[in-house]
Amino acid sequence: MSKEDVLARVEADLAERDLGKARDRLNTMVFQYPDDLDLRARLATVYDALGLPAMAGRFWFFEEARDGARGRAIAAFERSCRSNPLHMLAALKFRGDRDQMPSHARDRLNALEEAVPEKDRFKPSTDEPSAKALIAGVIVVALIFVGLAVTGFVSIVRWTYQAIR
Repeated sequence: MSKEDVLARVEADLAERDLGKARDRLNTMVFQYPDDLDLRARLATVYDALGLPAMAGRFWFFEEARDGARGRAIAAFERSCRSNPLHMLAALKFRGDRDQMPSHARDRLNALEEAVPEKDRFKPSTDEPSAKALIAGVIVVALIFVGLAVTGFVSIVRWTYQAIR
């Protein structure tokens, strides 16, 4: 189903006041199209209508306007994460392309990442596995395979011997 078809269904759900279905559809869309911040804003509006300000704030976090209901919802989201930038990043789950974000949203994301203490930052390993570790892994797998083969052979011999008796 195309993005437009799903959005049409969301609009129909909203017209019927079926906020749960609209929320579920938009939630799926947000993770299918992580670069589309408009989908996040629509989902935030649904969460706000459901009376879940912290969830609304989570999805309004990248919006430029932070006044009124949006500001209160974003503050509720930050409180729900204890204002911990690492918890906030985990809750935001932004997996989109930063280059496609508006500058204000990219700046917020960067500021949040920079606020994470150095000890808590994810550092991908750049180390290549050593040849010794690779050889050791192959040997372990080979020994397991041989052990299973011997166990299978012994079982077959026992079954055959019992069948002959």
